[in-house]
Amino acid sequence: MNKYITFTETGGEYSLNAAEKGGIYYCDGCSMSVTQSVFSSIKGLYGGIIYSIGDTNIQVSLSNFTTSNAYYTGSLIEISTAETTSATSISISTSII
Repeated sequence: MNKYITFTETGGEYSLNAAEKGGIYYCDGCSMSVTQSVFSSIKGLYGGIIYSIGDTNIQVSLSNFTTSNAYYTGSLIEISTAETTSATSISISTSII
């Protein structure tokens, strides 16, 4: 997803996924909201669930994360600072990690 994308997901269920950057989401300056979703056994080289680059707005609430990891960095979220300014915002609330 890039800076022109606003992504909203409610009730997603993911298991046994893997990717190089972000096991589920790759966010390049995007705006995303994830609510009431379940993630289990997700893997990424960088960013187990989410890989973020650029100025992003990520909100996660009422979600469950189990056995998700990254081989290098960012077990849940990897924030690449290559193109990031102070406009980056990440909020995780009322979730089980």
